[in-house]
Amino acid sequence: MLFKEFHIRPATNQDIPSIKKVVFSSLEEYALQPEEDGKDSDLQDIERNYFSNNGFFGVAVNINTNTIVGTES
Repeated sequence: MLFKEFHIRPATNQDIPSIKKVVFSSLEEYALQPEEDGKDSDLQDIERNYFSNNGFFGVAVNINTNTIVGTES
């Protein structure tokens, strides 16, 4: 399925505030509490925790609003 209004790109540390907003709001929808200093601490430094370990962390960006609307890792 093709979604022309979205673009997926590698995340950067500049994206962290938006990434946290998306991830934490998803957790809260399921009555789960975010743990910034615990299980979610990997979000403190995306570049070090993912890309320097041969991993990937992507963001889905709405091209009309330039807003991050999803993540993938």
